[in-house]
Amino acid sequence: MASLTTSAAGITALIGEEGAVDGLYDDPSGYCTFGVGHLVHPTNKWSGFLLAAATANDAWKAQLGSVGAWRYVPRGATGWSDFSDLTAQAVTRGADRVGQAAAQAAVQREADLLGQKVADVLAVDLGGQYEEAVNGAVTGVALTQDEFDALVSLCFNIGTGGFRTSTAVRLINQNQYRSGSDAAARQAAITGIENAFAMWNKSGGRVAPALAARRKRESDRFLRGARDELARMGVAVPAQP
Repeated sequence: MASLTTSAAGITALIGEEGAVDGLYDDPSGYCTFGVGHLVHPTNKWSGFLLAAATANDAWKAQLGSVGAWRYVPRGATGWSDFSDLTAQAVTRGADRVGQAAAQAAVQREADLLGQKVADVLAVDLGGQYEEAVNGAVTGVALTQDEFDALVSLCFNIGTGGFRTSTAVRLINQNQYRSGSDAAARQAAITGIENAFAMWNKSGGRVAPALAARRKRESDRFLRGARDELARMGVAVPAQP
C-alpha cells in the first residue's frame, strides 16, 4: 500500500481535537505535555518540573500562560532574565521526586522543548510515530485521505501500541466495509468499525463524554466514503446524529 501523510485539513482537525498550547502544561492525567499532545517524559509520565517550580513562586506564577483553567510555561520563558534560576529551582525540587540526575535530564528536556516551535514538534511526532503506525498497520485496504486522517487522529489519542492491536484495525483490514456487492454485509462491516472506534471512550476506566464524542467524529470521518458508496448502491444509510 502507498504511504500517506496527514493532510492540512487532517492536521487542523487533530489540533481541534487535542488542543494546542504554546508551551509546557500538565494534561488531564497530570503528565507533562508540550504543544499538541506531545508527551514530554513518555517513559515515566512525570508531571512538569518547570511548571511545578514556577507555580510555587508568585513572581514566576504571574508570568505563566493560561488556556481556560490550564496554566502553562510559555515558550517565551526561555527569554526571562531569571530563567536559569527557574531551571535550577526545578532541578532542586525535582531531585526530591526522582533523584538529582533524573531531575536534571528531565528539566533539560523541558527547557529544550521550549526552544522549539509547536508545529515543528507536531510534524516530527506525526511523521515519526503516528503516520508510520497507520501506514504499517493497515495492509488490507488502500485508504482514502479522509480515512487516513481519521486513523491518525485515533492513533494519536490511543497510542501506537493500542492502535496496532485494535479491533478497528482488524476490521478495516478485512475490507468488508468498502468491497463486494452484498449491501447488508457492507452495512454490518460499517457498523462494526463504528463500534470499534467507540470502544476507545474511557479515561481512568470510566466513560468520558468528550472521548465518546471524539470517537464519533473520527468514525464518521473514516466511514464517510463507505456510507456514500452504500447510498449509491440504493441502500438507505441511517442518518448520523
